[in-house]
Amino acid sequence: MNQLRIYGIAASRALRPLWTACELAIDFEHRSQGYRHGATRNPAFLEVNPNGHIPVLTEIRGGTLITVWESMACSLYLADVYRFLRPLTPLNNQISFCD
Repeated sequence: MNQLRIYGIAASRALRPLWTACELAIDFEHRSQGYRHGATRNPAFLEVNPNGHIPVLTEIRGGTLITVWESMACSLYLADVYRFLRPLTPLNNQISFCD
């Protein structure tokens, strides 16, 4: 059972974290979750993301459930947590935030 799950479909902004996970070659479970006809408004999905939007990333790390939503936040989370696999962002904040 994978500890990392990404909810969403590639024909949405969920493409960003799905693509990031693939670029990093992370083992993850893709939970195909559409958004049409209120599919993200059912009680089961609202437990995952109370905003009722995709994408959502969940991961169990150190026994703690981490939930991230919004496509860029999910992608930045993956790039930061899994940077040891393949750095996708600058290795220090001084480089990252300089003008």
